[in-house]
Amino acid sequence: MNGKEGGFVVEISSSTKDELPKTSNKAAVFMYAILDFAKEDRNRVTFSLKVGLAVLLVSLLILVQAPYKVFGTTIIWSILTVAIMFEYTVGATFHKGFNRALGSLFAGVLAVAVAELALMGGPVAEPIIIGISIFVIGTLTSFMKLWPTLVPYEYGFRVILFTYCLIIVSGYRMGNPVRTSIERFYSIVIGAIVTVAVNTLIFPIWAGEQLHMELVKNFNSVADSLEAKWEPPHGRFRQAFYPWSEYVKVGTVLRYCAYEIMGLHGVLHSQIQAPYNLRVIFETEILEATNKAAELIRCLGKDIYDMKQTRKCSLLKNAHSSTEKLQRVIDARLFNKDYNTEEPEINYQSQRQSMSLVTFTSLLIEFVARLDHLVEAVNELSKMAKFKPQSL
Repeated sequence: MNGKEGGFVVEISSSTKDELPKTSNKAAVFMYAILDFAKEDRNRVTFSLKVGLAVLLVSLLILVQAPYKVFGTTIIWSILTVAIMFEYTVGATFHKGFNRALGSLFAGVLAVAVAELALMGGPVAEPIIIGISIFVIGTLTSFMKLWPTLVPYEYGFRVILFTYCLIIVSGYRMGNPVRTSIERFYSIVIGAIVTVAVNTLIFPIWAGEQLHMELVKNFNSVADSLEAKWEPPHGRFRQAFYPWSEYVKVGTVLRYCAYEIMGLHGVLHSQIQAPYNLRVIFETEILEATNKAAELIRCLGKDIYDMKQTRKCSLLKNAHSSTEKLQRVIDARLFNKDYNTEEPEINYQSQRQSMSLVTFTSLLIEFVARLDHLVEAVNELSKMAKFKPQSL
């Protein structure tokens, strides 16, 4: 959950893709899929080209002899920085760059301090001190990145662990941790500068602009829904009266389902989290329920897009069966004292810590229950809009 082990993600596609051309040539199908994927959002192609350009620019510092004599092999850290730091939007790149810069600086200073301390201990104690420090840093960074309030800085903790281990170990063998830290740091700075410059100056992709356009799109969608009610029969809508009210009903039910998703998101990002051992125990049942629900929603979206009626009863039944199974497991393992006595890690005291998990599962079960209304609304729409029946 929320970046921790045992977590899960509910993925629901926002739109249904066009079917690929039917051909026995797998290479042609694959090429059509790539072209369709690129046409959906041309920024994807722009982003890919920008990453390639940024990697090429920092690679020239190694490929060209003159800068290679100045920077040496440490410039490889610039390439790693570009590959890791370059994100789709400018804002995400700045966020990741901040985490990497702060983590690298902290790890470098800490590595130098520990290396000097280990050097004072003599040749016998030096590797022992370094080994203990690596264990402590690995433990602390791995624990802190699981802390709910520090989840946004998880990448920074990974950088601290990665950079610290490389600097302290290489400095021990090379005998100059200060120089190693400085070389690593300016290499990272070069990679970060190239990343920010390319992503910001060359066809930048702004998350704020995307949010603005999505908001405008929502306004236009509302206006279109009002105007559609007065349109005569056209295209695939051959009936005399446009089923405007049914589309509004489906949208309303879907919006209430989205409210449940927002509730699940709030539980995942709350400060109070269920213990890791409980999340692992119920992981299979929760994943099954979310996958079945997502499959049903995708099927409903495809039915509306294709204007066809398919059999959704089996998918709805599977979704309900998965939540019923989840409810039985929750009741058996959290609220059954006889069961808890057999598993000491789940006792009465741990029930107080498991409220976050109970809340999450309750919202998930309620979300699946709302799918009944969504299926009913889509069925009514299919009748009013005269969707084509499923071909056997």
